[in-house]
Amino acid sequence: SGAATAMAGSLMLGIAGQDMAQGGGSVDPTKACATESRDSKPLVMDVYVLVDKSVSMYCPITDVACDKSSANTPKPTRWSAVTEAVSKFVQDPKSAEIGIGLGIFPQFVPIADQCQVSNYSTPIVPIAPAKDSSAAIAAKISAEMPGGNTPTHKALEGAYQYIKSYTAQTPGHSAAGFLVSDGMPF
Repeated sequence: SGAATAMAGSLMLGIAGQDMAQGGGSVDPTKACATESRDSKPLVMDVYVLVDKSVSMYCPITDVACDKSSANTPKPTRWSAVTEAVSKFVQDPKSAEIGIGLGIFPQFVPIADQCQVSNYSTPIVPIAPAKDSSAAIAAKISAEMPGGNTPTHKALEGAYQYIKSYTAQTPGHSAAGFLVSDGMPF
């Protein structure tokens, strides 16, 4: 008849209104559990876009085996596709109220500097509603040129530090990191 029995006789579930408590008494569903009520508000979810600008981003989008190319590569390249997609996303009127920030890696061509987490913990464009940050994001990403290696791990650590700091200073907001990369990290 739809009944289930828990081990040690602690609770037997049966037909509605026939649940039994340990020791054989019936369970009053309005008194069986402690209840607590709290006011809650949804968190605002912001996005921190972390874009790989390593030298392989010059590769054609159709060449999955390519790992190094040059600025002379005919478009569409991975870089042109990414910069166009990010710019369109942040400039779309539907994104106007989304908090969006931008990080780009590697930021420093010397390899020793590419692996410093602190180089990635400050955003290129801080998180702000797209209606306020979209022009800066589009301008910054279009001004960049691919080069260097792919220090993904260090860049993600820096992005995490920024997101953690941002959310601590911005009550009611949470933030997700969005990684845009084509390659294997080193």
